[in-house]
Amino acid sequence: MTGEDLERRVARLEAREEIGEVMAEYLYLADRDPDADKIAALFSADAVWEPRGNFALEQQPTHGREAIRELFAGLSETMSFGAHYVTNPVIEVSEDLERARGRWHTLELLTKENPTVQILAVAWYDNDFVHVDGRWRIERIRFEDTLSFPFVEGWAETRFVSLVSGESFPHPGPTAA
Repeated sequence: MTGEDLERRVARLEAREEIGEVMAEYLYLADRDPDADKIAALFSADAVWEPRGNFALEQQPTHGREAIRELFAGLSETMSFGAHYVTNPVIEVSEDLERARGRWHTLELLTKENPTVQILAVAWYDNDFVHVDGRWRIERIRFEDTLSFPFVEGWAETRFVSLVSGESFPHPGPTAA
């Protein structure tokens, strides 16, 4: 292995580490410090937050950093508690070290308000990242639920609980394209 090969390998490992830190900060802020300005700063100017699966039935993609900031500014009105547990990270960095894609499996505990429902969600994050001004930023979040159900009911009977209305849909529930 040449010195140049080693430098490129180290740079890719550093990029993967930095991307993991951006994702961890995003989840921390969403759960513990939902400051919309801090969250928006993690995104590129033309970023997209895209719901998939059942969530896409109720929410359209959010385009642009400012719109994402507004999305998170209203989070505390509908969610009084959140805890993301992510695992199985796969982060692929482009050869030019300017773009990346990351995937995480997540278990999420949350309390939806009005009406109050304690929800357990199993989902995937499939995100694009871009290197801008020496920092990695989120360019696109694709959040796809596998299960989302009221904690007290379990997942055998309920496939999806609406984050908007709190309504439960029986298994297998609605599907989104």
